[in-house]
Amino acid sequence: RSLSQRLELNELPRLSCYAAVPLMAWRDRGAAEFLSFGAAFARSPRQELAVAAAAVAASDFTYRSATSAEVEIFTILTQRTEPWILVNLFHGLGALSRQAQWTKKAISLLLGVEIGKSYGLAEAFCGVVGTGPMNVRPDALNPAAIEGMLRKLVLVHELDGYHFGTFVYHICGLAPLAVVELFEARLEHAKCISAEDDWPVYQ
Repeated sequence: RSLSQRLELNELPRLSCYAAVPLMAWRDRGAAEFLSFGAAFARSPRQELAVAAAAVAASDFTYRSATSAEVEIFTILTQRTEPWILVNLFHGLGALSRQAQWTKKAISLLLGVEIGKSYGLAEAFCGVVGTGPMNVRPDALNPAAIEGMLRKLVLVHELDGYHFGTFVYHICGLAPLAVVELFEARLEHAKCISAEDDWPVYQ
């Protein structure tokens, strides 16, 4: 407990990268303490602690049912904006969506993630849909969810060909008009891009 408290208070900055160790111990020993410290780490301004919370809360979903404490920690993490933290969440959300009791919650959390213009986050975001055990099944997405996911890709300057193409492959038959609307929205947005824009060429 003392180690977890000192990590939470940022009294041991050099040990922040090992924060997952005590958090994993709390997950196995005490649900209340796991939620308390996991939530604190997830909200921490020290990114290493939030990454540790993401790594622990998302682990082993392919082998066992997620707990309500893990889902609560996930909920906090999806409100972060740092790419380094968010990119660690997508596979966990995909695996969580495979559990019937958490499917709607996982998709709701996925739709709440703000990827902004980040190429890396857009790549991971597109890659979360698929047929693997850590992917959201395409047929678990209703048209509104697909439209919500596609809208998040409008501002991204460059979409990864493989991951975006695979994403479109999985969902185009479920919401074809939404895919067309994405391309139309991107064409309209491209007209607003300044030649002096610091971001990569919009395409």
